[in-house]
Amino acid sequence: TVPMQDIDGNTILLHMDGGRSQYTEGISLINGTALVLVFAIVVLMFALYFILARMLLRPLEDLSADIGKLKKSSDVNLSKYGGSREFRTLGVAIGDMLHNQEKQSVSLGVMQSVLNNLDTCLMVNDPETHEIIFMNDRMKEDYGVEGDVVGRPCWEVLHREASERCTF
Repeated sequence: TVPMQDIDGNTILLHMDGGRSQYTEGISLINGTALVLVFAIVVLMFALYFILARMLLRPLEDLSADIGKLKKSSDVNLSKYGGSREFRTLGVAIGDMLHNQEKQSVSLGVMQSVLNNLDTCLMVNDPETHEIIFMNDRMKEDYGVEGDVVGRPCWEVLHREASERCTF
């Protein structure tokens, strides 16, 4: 028995006879529904992950690995990664980048050829690290330098007895 009041303030008694079967059934139904919803959310998340991995992540990983193997712009073929607009745009950008890299490589080769055929000693080094960036063939010949010197400190190549950078 539960004491209560009506709208006018009169005391009334609420008395319940019998069990709480409807309440218990309602709680069981709510708990079961919540469990089904949690299970459905978990299944949906796994499905979404696998869909994203298959349609986006795996093709991007494959593309990234294959880009490292490309040597020239004509090697670009993105059809195996999917036909989406994004991959086509990416393919065009990669092709342009590789084409520009090919042109730069040719330009660098021409420049090195011109510098190697000068009748004067020429060396280019990094002013901060003193590492040799380029040394022409004439300078290598005049100083008795053999092999590739790129990346080595200039004092180590030109002044073999020195143990640190030049003071000049």
